[in-house]
Amino acid sequence: NADEDLEGQLKRVLSAMEGVGNVEVMITRETSQSGLFGNESDSLKVSGVVVVAQGAGNAAVNARISEVVKALFSVDAHKISIVKMRSQEGDR
Repeated sequence: NADEDLEGQLKRVLSAMEGVGNVEVMITRETSQSGLFGNESDSLKVSGVVVVAQGAGNAAVNARISEVVKALFSVDAHKISIVKMRSQEGDR
């Protein structure tokens, strides 16, 4: 599925960034139809991105995550949510 591919690629990119740590992502898309003379074509535009990351408690990390998501998906900042991943027992 194309959404899972995008999410997997974003997850790999973000987790490779310094300070991000473990990460989970969810991408939502909206279908828009456009066409001339009855010739319809569907395109899926990214409408929102949620990033849950271990390092998201750091303002600099959040800013870098936001910049990467904006660059990859041409999505406005208010459509990006970045939250800190909850601690696991072994993460202390």
